[in-house]
Amino acid sequence: MNLVPLKGKTLEVGTARLLICEPRDPCEKMDRVMPGLRALMEKDRQGVLAQVVASGTIRVGDEIRILSEQT
Repeated sequence: MNLVPLKGKTLEVGTARLLICEPRDPCEKMDRVMPGLRALMEKDRQGVLAQVVASGTIRVGDEIRILSEQT
């Protein structure tokens, strides 16, 4: 799932709510974990920083819903 375009939106995953804040820039540490990983994470394939708006339980297979957009 491409999370980068969801910046500023609130998602509901399981019973948790997350505000997608910023994409994370892949760094050289990625290649220390696995050579070539940094290149695989470029072009909006990296992760994002998210703020927990409401804690909850997230399980494998939970639906991801876009609830709102920050203004």
